Amino acid sequence: MREFPVFVPYGREHVAAVVTVPDGEPHGLVVLATGLGAPRSHRHQVWAVAAERLARSSIASVRFDYLALHDSTGLVEELRTPPTGEAMAVAEFARRATGAREVIGVGNCWGAHVALTVAARMEACVGAVCILPETVEPGRAGGALRSPPGRKVAALLRSNRRIRRILKRLKRADLQPSQAVRDLLPRALERSKVLFVYDEEHLDTGRREVGKVRALLDHLPEDVRNRFELRLIPGRGLARLRSVEVQELLLTTLLEWVQERFQPEQEARRVADHALSAEATVAPRAVR
Repeated sequence: MREFPVFVPYGREHVAAVVTVPDGEPHGLVVLATGLGAPRSHRHQVWAVAAERLARSSIASVRFDYLALHDSTGLVEELRTPPTGEAMAVAEFARRATGAREVIGVGNCWGAHVALTVAARMEACVGAVCILPETVEPGRAGGALRSPPGRKVAALLRSNRRIRRILKRLKRADLQPSQAVRDLLPRALERSKVLFVYDEEHLDTGRREVGKVRALLDHLPEDVRNRFELRLIPGRGLARLRSVEVQELLLTTLLEWVQERFQPEQEARRVADHALSAEATVAPRAVR
């Protein structure tokens, strides 16, 4: 395994990244995207450990810092929008540098949006692993209550216990699939598989309500819908990777799924190599 710290050009800025490659030819490339504000190795060095284990399985990877954070250049204002452009630049740079034919996006929280973007927009992408993705956002009513005047009204309503319960139910009913889920998930599923990973603590809570995702999937063709998968990691603490046990469960799930996705590419190469070898064996020698 070898690691190469690089700065990937992106407009007038540079994205700090680390490309990890196996000793032999890589079976594919994994783009690792952290939550917002986290360094490229993430909490407990989980992405650094993931890169090492992927390399042992002959899979290359790249992890990076978002613009304006850590070793990357840029202005803080750029953090107001999802880092889709820089993520695509990093993914394409690493794909060319490693020679990998296929790519998988992996990310948690904010990074889950990045992974989904890579799957939706990059033709070479064959899958995305989204860890604790935020799947819903407030609708019109919720948006109104989040405005300055609306917050005053909401505070007044919450002072009454009975109204507070009604308000809570209304807010839940008002939730709708987030823009990332509405726009990116169907596009990603058209050509790649997508895995959502949750733990028992966060499934169907807050902005991670999966029921809205299932309702959206019901409107897609069956072959597209079947490319979506949901896995539940037992226990709690996935959001902050609070324990080594949670980290191990996540890494095991990640590695197994990625290896399975890159399997067809490996099999195709073996068949091609076998065909070339057989052709070379039976080909007659030229007559001089």
